[in-house]
Amino acid sequence: MSTSLPRILVLTLFCGEAEYERCKLSVSQQEGVSTEHVCFEWLPNLEAHEALYRTILSRAGEFDAFLKLDADMVLVHERALLEAWQIFVDVPDTDHLSIPVYDHPSGSYLMGFHLFSPRVSWSFPLDPLFPDSNPNVPGFERIDFGIQRRLIDHMPSPSKEQAFALGVHRASKIVQPGRGKNRRPADFPLSYLKRVARNRTFDPELRHLILSGMFQTLLALQADRRYKGEDRKIEAAPLARLLASGFARPPLTDIVFQFLRLRYVHWRRLSRLEQP
Repeated sequence: MSTSLPRILVLTLFCGEAEYERCKLSVSQQEGVSTEHVCFEWLPNLEAHEALYRTILSRAGEFDAFLKLDADMVLVHERALLEAWQIFVDVPDTDHLSIPVYDHPSGSYLMGFHLFSPRVSWSFPLDPLFPDSNPNVPGFERIDFGIQRRLIDHMPSPSKEQAFALGVHRASKIVQPGRGKNRRPADFPLSYLKRVARNRTFDPELRHLILSGMFQTLLALQADRRYKGEDRKIEAAPLARLLASGFARPPLTDIVFQFLRLRYVHWRRLSRLEQP
């Protein structure tokens, strides 16, 4: 490389997120690294991920690392990317580093940060249902939830439509067919939505919209695929809004959570075990 600074290509998929301009600004303000920011706007999910991964492969010789930064994520301070780079190179032969980001709706950390070396690769075609797959790596893949440094904020200022869509998306993972063989895939979105319901540091109107989107989906009134384009609308039935209000009340949060867990985790798992 012609510069002593680590060269990092930041790649972002945009589909209407309110934090998009803040995301781009936070990248442009980074210090101690040389960055370029490539954004893919309004592409279908599968096409967007394929374009992102093929860009990494085609430009592998130009950069030291590649950061996948969602459009609803913001680098917290000017040296956040440099700090991430230092974590990355701290273990030689690291090819994929995944650590948590701070999620504002739930007030907790969750996985979402992905930094890749130029040596990674993906197999094409991607899985249409799960295109956001981990790469093939010749060295180490480090997925470490224990590194909880606040380098990236997730959804610090979402729009109302974005909040509702989050609830729809998370709940869609709960009701998705074929997820009952393993308890964890359904457990995670349920636990996440419970944390949203209990989080009093997040805007209460946005919290209610997230939970309304959740119950709208659990009541089979909404499908996640309708929230992948530019025409996202808030369409919450009165019953969904009522259940969302109840779920956010501390005396009811745990009761409703246990009922949903029984319905979507244990009962589904038991019914599959009993199938011939």
